[in-house]
Amino acid sequence: MTDEFKESFSKFGKVVEHEIIRDHTTNQPRGFGFIVFDAEKAVDDLLAKKGNMIDLNGSQVRHHVAFLSFVNLISCGQDFTQ
Repeated sequence: MTDEFKESFSKFGKVVEHEIIRDHTTNQPRGFGFIVFDAEKAVDDLLAKKGNMIDLNGSQVRHHVAFLSFVNLISCGQDFTQ
């Protein structure tokens, strides 16, 4: 299922990361996952062509866009932002 998940979104742009979230006990999919594209244009293309629904192997799947903001990561006195 993971490869099919990636392939379904690859037609919109290069997928650099993908993960289907699974239950820790049963290892069954929890019904959601994450895709990271290499460029924002892929997200724009996806939204322009599909709105917030995509067909994933015959099932209509709703997708959401999450934007990550830059956070200064400081751990053990070391600044990892440089």
